[in-house]
Amino acid sequence: TSSLAHSHAMARAFLAAALALAGCVLIFSAGSSSLAGSPTARTCIQNKMVPTLVRRRVPLSRVFSQQPCDGASRREMMAGISGTTGVLAGMLMTQQARADEESAVIAPEESAPVVPAKPKGEFGYLRDPILSYSYKYPIKAGNVDLKLTVSRKPEKYSSAAPLSSNFRHRIVNQMLDYNNVVVYAMYVCPAIGILKRFPPSDWTSQQVADTILLDRLNAKSIEEGRRYLEENVEGGAKYQDEDGTFYFQYEHLEPGKISKGMEPEGRHNLAVTAARPGQDGSLYMFSLNMGCPEKLWEEMKPALYEAANSFRVDPLQSVAPEYVPPDKDPWAIL
Repeated sequence: TSSLAHSHAMARAFLAAALALAGCVLIFSAGSSSLAGSPTARTCIQNKMVPTLVRRRVPLSRVFSQQPCDGASRREMMAGISGTTGVLAGMLMTQQARADEESAVIAPEESAPVVPAKPKGEFGYLRDPILSYSYKYPIKAGNVDLKLTVSRKPEKYSSAAPLSSNFRHRIVNQMLDYNNVVVYAMYVCPAIGILKRFPPSDWTSQQVADTILLDRLNAKSIEEGRRYLEENVEGGAKYQDEDGTFYFQYEHLEPGKISKGMEPEGRHNLAVTAARPGQDGSLYMFSLNMGCPEKLWEEMKPALYEAANSFRVDPLQSVAPEYVPPDKDPWAIL
């Protein structure tokens, strides 16, 4: 009798285990199919959420969120089953987690198609000892071959041609390609407005761009200047080199500057600005501006940014022996 009772107990135990296993498989399959059918399917890697599609410009700190993923509620439900069912559920989840780790692919930060990088180009190099700055410039950008002509040789600020009617902005160096209408120019001007009241460490690229371009624009009204800045100027990177000099990059457009046939074609410019004190301690802004027709922008953009990153203004303690401060002999232009 005891042997028979023991046999019945074993049979009931095996039956209960089989039913529990079947129930776990059904629950797990239902959860997996609901996740697969969801339009925002996500993959769990060590309790971190990795969306299969990430919006452009989303910080990585938000992409790899610490919040539970969509599978968390299913995992909690299965973990709550007692006895044999709970053990089997834990085994299944461990196996699935391992499978997820092996098959998961971290999505890139941007959702745009991956396009092979274009060759940046070939470069020349210019170093001006008079104002003690240097940069490299594209002589070939992508598939655009440039035949550059030096239209303004490097010269000191006091004798350089003015760019605006207020005489503050002056062209101290310029080269251009007539065929492609590409221009590389160095401008120098004193710090004005908000840039004069605060040190460069407190500036932003947008403030630098707005102040310099608005002063150069000679707008007829405040409203006209504000509208131009909002529609055509975008601040970019701010960085500091090993000498402690701050650099500010920004892009700006010049709508309708070139006319071919009946349709005006605008220009796209990339500029980088750095500040250095003159002989009396007041700051002067050194700006490298590189511009091309809008239709060439995407082709030339990588090379132009590489050139902008190469721009350096020597600190006062290491300027060239030929260096002439911008505020020396200000009457020389006359």
